[in-house]
Amino acid sequence: MQVAYQVELDPLQLELRVQLLISGLTPRETTLLAPALAPGNYDFEQFCRAVRDVCAFEPATGKGIEMHRHGWSCYTAQQRGDVLGLSYTMDALPLPAAAAAAALRDGHGHGHGLARRIAVGASYLRLAPHDGPCRVLYAVPRGWAVRHPAGALALGKNYWEYANYAQLLATPVSFEEERHALLAHVADC
Repeated sequence: MQVAYQVELDPLQLELRVQLLISGLTPRETTLLAPALAPGNYDFEQFCRAVRDVCAFEPATGKGIEMHRHGWSCYTAQQRGDVLGLSYTMDALPLPAAAAAAALRDGHGHGHGLARRIAVGASYLRLAPHDGPCRVLYAVPRGWAVRHPAGALALGKNYWEYANYAQLLATPVSFEEERHALLAHVADC
């Protein structure tokens, strides 16, 4: 079974558009869950409040698949083939100003201000009961960068493989808007 997410940042709306493709399934009712407990936080949360516009579809045709929500954190899809597609939107988390105030330095000690930093929340829907590897490709607008800590296997630019779903939730990822403060450089000359 292969589980692959594509996460596209929309910084103006402070949201992430997610496409989840799951291949290697057998036709049946498929259950997807939102997390209730984030690593490092021992309080149960309803992370699915940040998830909206959930739709299931057949990736080959784009045809919609019947889907139902059960309570806060469970979805079921009447998947007919061996591949299931899911799309949804989740809220992005703006990082506090203190965290965003750090300055990058170039080789001459001039600061490059960070206008904004945004973090991925713990709202990834997952296939139940799959706990194997999953891949994520992060797409960002021009002028934005993905900041990813060590832990996951880098597969390419903004593309990582996580050993399992728990590692995906436990590995914080942020997006940074970079502005090069050329005026500061000119003023120092």
